[in-house]
Amino acid sequence: MLFVPLIDLNSFEMKYWVVTSILFLSGCRYQTSQTDNRSSYIRELAKIVGIQQVPFKYDLAKHNPDIRRSINKHSPDTLFFDDFNGSIGGLLPDTSNFFGFIYYKVGDSHYPFLLTVDKKGKIIDRQSIGLGHCGGQVVDIESCTDSVSINEKLEIEMLYEMRGKVEINDSIPKEIKICNWISGKGKVTKEGRIEVTKGKLEVCD
Repeated sequence: MLFVPLIDLNSFEMKYWVVTSILFLSGCRYQTSQTDNRSSYIRELAKIVGIQQVPFKYDLAKHNPDIRRSINKHSPDTLFFDDFNGSIGGLLPDTSNFFGFIYYKVGDSHYPFLLTVDKKGKIIDRQSIGLGHCGGQVVDIESCTDSVSINEKLEIEMLYEMRGKVEINDSIPKEIKICNWISGKGKVTKEGRIEVTKGKLEVCD
């Protein structure tokens, strides 16, 4: 004769198990829904902004950015972009693993950033790709370059160079020429990581 144990549906253990199971299943469905929503949204955003042709070149001091969409703080944009007053440029040439967005933070200029997101809508990395030193100078600037470029291999080159002069009010007033520069390099890996190295401020030769 088969013995079937009786289950007390009113016991604390049974109630706990039932409630826990419901919450677990609900959580799984919620997480799946959230992932699907992020994935759908980021794919749609990629279509809207379109591909950025490479080589990409931008000079903070000279060029207006190629803005294709303003960041909407009342939309899912805020899940991915950290400046609600900023704007989105183009999409790096498509890769098999991720989307790469160029976007701009607003200050005294439009400062360029890179954002990489996997195909499920999860952020991989986010980095500044500008040096941003031409603004706010206390010298009389004669010329200033603050550029970034990205080539077909998704390698990043950055250069800042400022030439100017400053008046020294000493016992004998005089004018001093100034030239400073910084360089930087980086790349976007096949996994979507953004590796950037920026040098120190140096005096031109």
